[in-house]
Amino acid sequence: MLERGFVVVPTGVALVAVLVVCFVRRTGARRTCLYLALTAYVGAVAAVTLFPLPVEGGMGYAPTWGISYNLVPFAGIARTVADAAQTGWWWSIATVIVGGNVLMFVPLGLMLPLLSERLRRLPAAALVLAACSVAIELAQLVAGLAVAGYLYRVVDVDDVILNVAGGLIGFGLWKAWERLAAPKRDELV
Repeated sequence: MLERGFVVVPTGVALVAVLVVCFVRRTGARRTCLYLALTAYVGAVAAVTLFPLPVEGGMGYAPTWGISYNLVPFAGIARTVADAAQTGWWWSIATVIVGGNVLMFVPLGLMLPLLSERLRRLPAAALVLAACSVAIELAQLVAGLAVAGYLYRVVDVDDVILNVAGGLIGFGLWKAWERLAAPKRDELV
C-alpha cells in the first residue's frame, strides 16, 4: 500500500525544480510564490485523490464494496445524501464527500486567473477546471486498473460537477477581489 505520504518526496522535488527555474528565469517574487503554491496544491490534490494506492493485491483481486463508477450526473450526490439521511451520518458523509469535492477546487479557481490573462474569462476558466477534474477521474481509473488491478476509487461524473462548482466559487472570489481592488488601484494613479 502506497500511503499519502508517498507524494511528499515528488512534491518536494517539484517545488525545488520550480524554485530553480524561477530563479534562472528571474521570475518575480509574486509569480514565483504563485508557481510554488500551485505545485504544492497539485501535490496535495494528488495525495487526496490517488492515495493510498493499493499495490499489494495484484491483478485479479477485486474487493466487493460498492459501485466503482458513476456516469449519471447527480446520481452519486443523491445517493450520498440519501445514505447520510438514512444513517444519521449526515454531517460527516455529506460534508466530506460533497463538500470536500467542492472545497478541493476553490484554490485552483482562485489561481487560474492569476496564472494567465486568458483564464480571466469565465468560459476559459470553467473549461480548464473541467479538464483538470476529468484528468483526476481518469488518473483514478488508470491507477486503479493498471496499478491495483481494480477500481479502488469511485470514478464519478459528480466529482467533476462538484469540483467545477468549487473552482467557479474560487473564480468568483477572485473576481470579487479584483473588483474591490480596482478602485484602490485607480486612486493611486
